[in-house]
Amino acid sequence: MKLNWQVVQLKLKEKFSISYGDYTHRYALIVSLTYHDKTGYGECVAINYYGINLNEFISKLESIKYIIERQAIIHPFEFFSFFRKIEISYFFEISLRLRILGFIWKT
Repeated sequence: MKLNWQVVQLKLKEKFSISYGDYTHRYALIVSLTYHDKTGYGECVAINYYGINLNEFISKLESIKYIIERQAIIHPFEFFSFFRKIEISYFFEISLRLRILGFIWKT
């Protein structure tokens, strides 16, 4: 399994205004997992008022990349139980779990 990521800036079609501020763009962490020539993609968007900091996610990815890339995907539930053993945020865990489901749907 191969894990990659990149940060991209996504320009919003229109300015988005809420009580936390005005936004014209969002930064997103695009994550890809490749397994047996199939690639699943997902994203996690930086949202300051939810405490979603992409730099923290990237640091965590760097620290667990080796572990993730060596996991076998025998069954999704077994793979998902792996995430309970490492400390990652709920938003980030969901993003990675969805990548695995993407593999299952492609095969």
